Amino acid sequence: MDAPRTAPFTTEAPEGTLQTVIDTIPALVWAARPDGSAEFFNQRWLDYAGLSFDDARDWGWTVAVHPDDRPAAIDHWRSILTSGESGEMEARLRRFDGAYRWFLNRASPLRDESGDTVRWYGTSTDIEERKRAEEATRLDEQNLRLVVDSISGLVATMSASGEVLLLNRQNLEYFGKTTEELENWATSDVVHPDDLPGVVAAWQHCFETGEPYDIEHRLRRADGVYRWFHARGLPARDAEGRIVRWHLLLTDVDARRLAEDELAKAVNEIGRLRDRLHDENTYLQDEIRREHNFEEILGNSPELLRLLNRVESAAPTDANVLIIGETGSGKELIARAIHNRSGRKKSPLVKVNCGAIPSGLVESELFGHVRGAFTSASERRIGRFELANNGTLFLDEVGELPLETQVKLLRVLQEQEFEPVGSNHTVKVNVRIIAATNRDLEKAVQAGSFRSDLYYRLNVIPLHVPALRERRSDIPQLVQAFLQKYTKRMGKPIESVSRDAMKLLVDYSWPGNIRELQNVIERGVVLSRGAVLRLGPDLLPTETETSMEAAAIAEDGNSDSLEEVQRQHILRVLEKTDGVISGPRGAGAILDIHPNTLRSLMSRLGIRRALQAAS
Repeated sequence: MDAPRTAPFTTEAPEGTLQTVIDTIPALVWAARPDGSAEFFNQRWLDYAGLSFDDARDWGWTVAVHPDDRPAAIDHWRSILTSGESGEMEARLRRFDGAYRWFLNRASPLRDESGDTVRWYGTSTDIEERKRAEEATRLDEQNLRLVVDSISGLVATMSASGEVLLLNRQNLEYFGKTTEELENWATSDVVHPDDLPGVVAAWQHCFETGEPYDIEHRLRRADGVYRWFHARGLPARDAEGRIVRWHLLLTDVDARRLAEDELAKAVNEIGRLRDRLHDENTYLQDEIRREHNFEEILGNSPELLRLLNRVESAAPTDANVLIIGETGSGKELIARAIHNRSGRKKSPLVKVNCGAIPSGLVESELFGHVRGAFTSASERRIGRFELANNGTLFLDEVGELPLETQVKLLRVLQEQEFEPVGSNHTVKVNVRIIAATNRDLEKAVQAGSFRSDLYYRLNVIPLHVPALRERRSDIPQLVQAFLQKYTKRMGKPIESVSRDAMKLLVDYSWPGNIRELQNVIERGVVLSRGAVLRLGPDLLPTETETSMEAAAIAEDGNSDSLEEVQRQHILRVLEKTDGVISGPRGAGAILDIHPNTLRSLMSRLGIRRALQAAS
């Protein structure tokens, strides 16, 4: 075997030099005869296997092959010999320490001039790391498959052209088909006929644009039942950005769709009940209109008539209105008149007194809040904007809004949408804004306490409500209206107003405007006797009282001072009568009020409770 060992290396170079070169090649090199028996191994091969040349020659090398790989390796080697062509095979070779490593064995024939094979040359390359990586990949794929099969939805992977490459176990169970059957499926076989055009169009769009696939449609189950699924598909791209795969997840949303259908039915039922309630409340709506309409805006002074003409012009539009006037001048009545003459009159007019709401709760009041938005938000609350949807929102004392709320209000005016406090869900509304103020908003803008952009948004149609002192000719008509209202309520037989009393009322400056006039008439009715209302100067507020009352009214937009006057006056009379109401010496006779009417008035003013507490 020594002579054949050097046969492959016939060359002009010395044999020892070639042997050294081959022995230092970083690979296992070998040579074999035409029949496949080994005739040469380089030193690296022998060192690796821990065999001598005599042990490895001929077919002795097979002892170094792993027993599990040996039969297949020998058969493969013989098939290469038979073919006479180059070939390769993988097998594990035992190292000198007994450990096995994977090798890739390549063999190429050496032919003579006539084409006959005279020798085989081969190399064995260590591929242990590659095989380990392949095994790790195989295990990863196996684990990934387990994960994919554990997903409750239907998972699929498709080629860039839509060919099915992978399906998870849930697909097989849902459709009742094998993988091979599903790989050849047609979309029309499983998609509901009504949904098919949309599905086809969606996929065509995705294939053309590369955009994600997102659609809901129905799929037929193995038993023929259709269920709703949300299908979401994402493209996978290679390094050049080309789409190579589509990964698809279909989630069963049948229960949600059923709930949505039930919700839609419930909404329709609520709408039907709402319409029914609207019809049943027609009488109440008429009563409200009688209480708050032009009929209550009394007077025919030129100043008032000019205002009402502007109201008639502004009402049919959807333009924002800014009503400017002193406290108590009737700004809310003007707002209601505009609403009741607009196309929104069948929807609500919702009032917000911006000056009466704590600054920390203004946004919650206007826009509502969700449960948990802040510490005390134990349940969801609908804001005034949402309540006024399709109607009118009356922002009284709008000049008192905090600057941070003004920003959010401006957005609603511009976009007709907002987010409730604590929510990221956008609520769209259709609301007309009527704002009112007793402040000079232009000065507030200059002072930086009111946003200029919000001011211009609100001040589309400005309406100035004249103060009562600017329309003195209307005072007699207002006095008669208030006199009729309170005599009827209190059961007093007063039929007219004395000339002196009327002169006092007309000449007074009325810093509190109509509200102050109303309170004075109520006070006079309580204290007067006989059929004629007589007012002495003592019944009109002093300058100090007037300024204090006007300040209080301006602060909270409401005044209960006259009710308190009634209450205190009745209490003083009751003290004199020792609580006796009826009879010639009772409180009713002294106050010139029927005893039953006095009892009703006492109940309304809480006087019985006060007497009990005092006793």
